[in-house]
Amino acid sequence: VEGEYARKNVLRNRRRFLKTVSGITISITAMVAVFSIRAGLDTAEERLNSRYGDYPAEIVSVPGVAYGYDIDSSRGELPMVEQFEEFAAKKCVREAKKVYRAQVYVTDPEELRSHQTDDYKENSMTGSAYAKLVAGGSDYIAGEYEETTLYDPMVHFDMYDYKVGDTITIVNSKEYEQRVDELFHKDGSDSENVEKNADTMNALEDIYNDMIEEGRTTTYTIKGIVDMGDRIMTGTVVYVPLDTYFRETGYDENDISGMKYKIDPSNLSTGDYDMIYSGTNSYMVLLSELNSFTKVLKGLVLAVIFVFSLSAVNIINSTAGNLQMRRKEFAQLRVMGMSRKRLMKTVMLEGVMVVVTANIIGDILGSLIYRGLYSYMNMIVELRFTLSYGSMLVALLVSCLLIFGSIYVPLRRLPKGMAEDLMVESEI
Repeated sequence: VEGEYARKNVLRNRRRFLKTVSGITISITAMVAVFSIRAGLDTAEERLNSRYGDYPAEIVSVPGVAYGYDIDSSRGELPMVEQFEEFAAKKCVREAKKVYRAQVYVTDPEELRSHQTDDYKENSMTGSAYAKLVAGGSDYIAGEYEETTLYDPMVHFDMYDYKVGDTITIVNSKEYEQRVDELFHKDGSDSENVEKNADTMNALEDIYNDMIEEGRTTTYTIKGIVDMGDRIMTGTVVYVPLDTYFRETGYDENDISGMKYKIDPSNLSTGDYDMIYSGTNSYMVLLSELNSFTKVLKGLVLAVIFVFSLSAVNIINSTAGNLQMRRKEFAQLRVMGMSRKRLMKTVMLEGVMVVVTANIIGDILGSLIYRGLYSYMNMIVELRFTLSYGSMLVALLVSCLLIFGSIYVPLRRLPKGMAEDLMVESEI
């Protein structure tokens, strides 16, 4: 009886029912869409950090001896020490580390490539075009991607099948640099035009081959395999102790290749992006995009709170006013023998219809809006589709509290003798 009466009462007052449902639906729609985006941005930042590691911002210049690009030339492209110190002192920098890198040359490139896995060769975009980490890391997917994006999506590949105990033989780096340096001083070659100078390129190759024939090489035994997980790796990366690095290259601790920084995204400013943009990888660019989305999202969150607060006040006032206007109706039901408990249940069932309808419509609309926003944002930064079921649950609980609270409190305040009041009024 209570359910049927509640249903008929809703049908008799469609306008009021639709008005209440609309107010709640708008809030739920906005809540689901906005907090789903918030969850997506959080996962995007986590994924971005996993791609670039703990020290994602780098200002580096790696020596490449074969092109006359020695450590002095490399350091000439780095900022002044004062600029490094200035950036390290910024609020956004949690920690700074020196970077030591050098380019070395294996004696048998084909042997190195033979260790690349078939999965990496066949399914990665770069495949055998670039050698990668001696274990695993992330690379771009080969072929067309199912979703339209402006970035290249990445997956993890085991790139090499090296085992602990295997060896890698390289041309002695220090001696190779010395011979190349003597070549450039001897013929006066312009290192910037080396690639255009066939004779010089042939001479470089001769130096390389001569050193291999003379046995001027170094063999290293692999003592550990590193899988970088989601980290993006460029080139075949081999990690060695610093003393081994210094001994192999002839450099010392002052011959750094650059600096890398652990970043606190919450303290980044526009000036911080500009300062290291030219020297770092795409991490800062992508982080800038994420932060711009986050700023817009903060405004949307405030808008959602405002809309919900305004909607809640209107619903409470309209519900309280409506129940007061229905006082005679409730008195008639009491005269007919309906207990206060059954009367409360009847009116609460009307609220259930409001809550269920508003949440279903709001969840559907919020999901559709989020899907559209996700498709747009996913073109710029790599997102994971993260529909916020938690916001749906919160919206359900809050709407229940709002509707049932705005019904329960006014009904409890109605006088117990309102049926007698109606009888007295009828006699008059």
